[in-house]
Amino acid sequence: MVCRRCASPSAAGARKIHFFDSAHQAGDYGWHIVEAQGLPYAHVFADPSLAAGSGWISGTDSISSAASHEALEMLADPAANEYSFNGARRMWAREVCDAVQADTYRILAHGLRVPVSNFALPAFFKPWADGPYDHLGVLKEPFSLAKGGYAVVERATPTREREAKRLEVAFDEAMPAWKRRQKLGGWDVLTGALR
Repeated sequence: MVCRRCASPSAAGARKIHFFDSAHQAGDYGWHIVEAQGLPYAHVFADPSLAAGSGWISGTDSISSAASHEALEMLADPAANEYSFNGARRMWAREVCDAVQADTYRILAHGLRVPVSNFALPAFFKPWADGPYDHLGVLKEPFSLAKGGYAVVERATPTREREAKRLEVAFDEAMPAWKRRQKLGGWDVLTGALR
């Protein structure tokens, strides 16, 4: 269900997050994009968190973590279309929470300790930068994955590809298979290419 106030035209520069009971695509926790007028917005879905045994502010897959993940990524890459070169033939999507998505910390909000998503810092997207690379200091080098993290990467090619299968998804080995399947929804599971 969408909040009626959220569905109204947004204030100049405002970013909207819509909360829904169930995902548009099975298993989605959320996503973000820009509308036709160029303003970013996000959708966050409660069912995947609830099905994983989490709640609004409880559990490892809390709804608040998913919402903060999308809010941070809307700020860093509103249209979800920016990439950074890792210095080794790969372009990494500038999704600031994906590589550290399993790591959360708590903030104090109205007397409650609310879990929010860890996030990559600018040094993460610079191949030879010194750290820290993320807010919690989990990552030890740029363009790396924390336990349970993932990244959308594109192979750099000298010219062009005939079959346009340059995109792939890289996962940390600790990410469970069911979460990998969720992230690969819409991707060719065998090749990792976007369908």
